[in-house]
Amino acid sequence: MSLFSTKPGAPGPAFDAIFKEHVVAVWRVAVAMGVDRDAANDVVQETFMTAHRRWSSFDASQPVRPWLLGIARNVIRHHARSAGRRAHWLRLLPEPDPPESQHRDLERREAAAWVQRFVDRLDERQRVVFVLGHIEGLTAHEIAALLGLKVATVYARAAAAQAGFARFLDRHRRQLGGTP
Repeated sequence: MSLFSTKPGAPGPAFDAIFKEHVVAVWRVAVAMGVDRDAANDVVQETFMTAHRRWSSFDASQPVRPWLLGIARNVIRHHARSAGRRAHWLRLLPEPDPPESQHRDLERREAAAWVQRFVDRLDERQRVVFVLGHIEGLTAHEIAALLGLKVATVYARAAAAQAGFARFLDRHRRQLGGTP
């Protein structure tokens, strides 16, 4: 069975033998010409696909290796031009955040998840006051007006939520082995 589909006038088993005989040489040339090892596999594939398409134009009186390596040279040039274009476009992209910024972002997400676990444990009355006051930044008077409560009630619920948060924080520190 041929590695390549055959149709009238297309290469058959002889091309399979040529592939087996020269595949390593084409790969070595690609790497020697500066193609990284992973991309060299793509160059080899493209080289043999091109050779397969052009098989009918191959002069059988000539050696096949130089013909294949000539095709590989053109594929490598095309690969280098494509890599240059990719590098150009990548240079236009903004630089990624430095790792310490990514680390801070991860810490913020973990802290937000931790605070959310606390908020989820609050009863509805304390939760709404805690979220509006400590997360959204509303004043006690704004919260009272929004919820139709007395300001003193908002302060009492906020104080209860804050005390619960302090206990939650203390338990978390003890679990991590930190000082209370």
